[in-house]
Amino acid sequence: MQRILIVDDEEYIVQGLVGLIQRAEDLELEVYKATSAEQALDWLGRTKIDIVLSDISMPGMDGIALQKEIMALWPNCRVIFLTGFSDFSYVKEALRHQAVDYILKAEGDEVILGAVRRAADLLNREFERAGLLERAEEQLEKAVPALQKELLTDVLLGELREPDDLKAQFGELRIPLSPEQPVLLIVGKADEWPIGDGVSNRALLLQAVRQIAAELLGSSARLVSFPYERGKLVWFLQPLPGEDDGIQQEPREEQRLVRFAEGTLESVQENVRQHFGLRMSFALAKRAVPWSEAAGKFGRLQQLLGSGAYLGQEALLTEDVSPLEPDADRRRSGVVRAVRRAGQLEEHLENGRKTEFVANLEALASEAEAQTPTTRMIAYHRLAALFMAHMAKIGAYPAIEAKLDLSKLGGYEAHGSWEAAVAYFRELAELNFEFGLSDARRHQHRLVQRVHQFIGDNLAGDLSLTRIGEWLSMNPYYLSRLFKQLTGDNLTETIVACRLDRAKQMLLDTNLKVIEIAARVGFESNAYFHRFFKKSTGLTPQEFRESAKSDK
Repeated sequence: MQRILIVDDEEYIVQGLVGLIQRAEDLELEVYKATSAEQALDWLGRTKIDIVLSDISMPGMDGIALQKEIMALWPNCRVIFLTGFSDFSYVKEALRHQAVDYILKAEGDEVILGAVRRAADLLNREFERAGLLERAEEQLEKAVPALQKELLTDVLLGELREPDDLKAQFGELRIPLSPEQPVLLIVGKADEWPIGDGVSNRALLLQAVRQIAAELLGSSARLVSFPYERGKLVWFLQPLPGEDDGIQQEPREEQRLVRFAEGTLESVQENVRQHFGLRMSFALAKRAVPWSEAAGKFGRLQQLLGSGAYLGQEALLTEDVSPLEPDADRRRSGVVRAVRRAGQLEEHLENGRKTEFVANLEALASEAEAQTPTTRMIAYHRLAALFMAHMAKIGAYPAIEAKLDLSKLGGYEAHGSWEAAVAYFRELAELNFEFGLSDARRHQHRLVQRVHQFIGDNLAGDLSLTRIGEWLSMNPYYLSRLFKQLTGDNLTETIVACRLDRAKQMLLDTNLKVIEIAARVGFESNAYFHRFFKKSTGLTPQEFRESAKSDK
């Protein structure tokens, strides 16, 4: 729903225009009013206004000055000037500042409504013309490198997709590699930054390293690279496609790529040192591996690069083909996956996504079962810390402790086996989700109660969505959507229904005049109250009162 602000220093004009806008059934506008430019600026500072219908000649700040402030706050706001002046100088000044229309007060209601309709239509057309789809495509284009990094990071962490799915995603994200071919991995790290370089300069330097490596390696390889930790980079390389099929590559081609990459890394080190004063170390795999083994290979290269620190700066290390120790890759990738799963579980628990949480818990349980006791212990303590932090955050400890022995969270050995520990976590998760659901319902019920209370206490006052949102510290649009979601009722219609019910009650229980009742329930004009009441009940307020008396 769009918002319109009516501004005039004459109160009766403001009230008349409010009633005029509210009577126009084809205009879905939330109406705000101000009797000075200062009041108007207060509203403009509190909420987004789409249309302003304003007098030009007002004490203090006039309409032209107000419009300049409006454009500074809400550049897309449409301004309509309504004035008694016909001097062309006002017209020129208004149009210079992009006023939508300029109307003389004597021109009548239909002209005013026509101007408001044109402004509303113009806003809708501008929204449509904004090229949202094109902008979304542009944003997606900019996001491609980040999406590539996300997908390949999953691969490095052992979260490998199905081959067909991986192939499809490589195509969608324009990753110039084949999931059907082995991949050669390289990792690098900055040993020493140039003196005085801050975080932004360091990011630029790493980008320069990537560009230099791409230029030097790109003549004989397809590659993708990205930073994966502070000061560290990873490269994925494959030989350029052959002229025959581009998929099957001879082992000698892969070996040639390994030798080429090793020699080229020397040039990369030299170039970044000479041009940028940056010293880099690299660890290179000795052979390409299937994508399913990339996580283990990545872990070994990281270990190799870390162990090479004692060799000094600008190390260039190549991995031995034979394992450094039996099953090292499997154990390392198992720990990485366990930590990764735990991070996903934390997100699902935080956002109340029970189905996803249970699925990931079972996956973690299965993966850890196939790993070493050390990996299972790491997974256990990561899960225990996750649950303890969550229960402390939502205040669930007392309620859950009454149903489950939480002292067992302190030690893996308290459960006797991994299967028993997993069963314990299943029960604990169920209790956490139950508590979260009941707690959410309590908060939702309280929110609806507070909205109804505020409406009832302020029927004669400001019941705009903006004011209610301010009182609840919530965005008005979000409040409106949430109220509809929780109650099934439109918040604006609920406000109107409350005003109507209170008006009926006062007509029956008091001797107040109809005009006084209209004011007490928040209707801007007596005439609008009459029309609204008759439309809602089929009777005028007076007919409703008399009918009730005759029934007695």
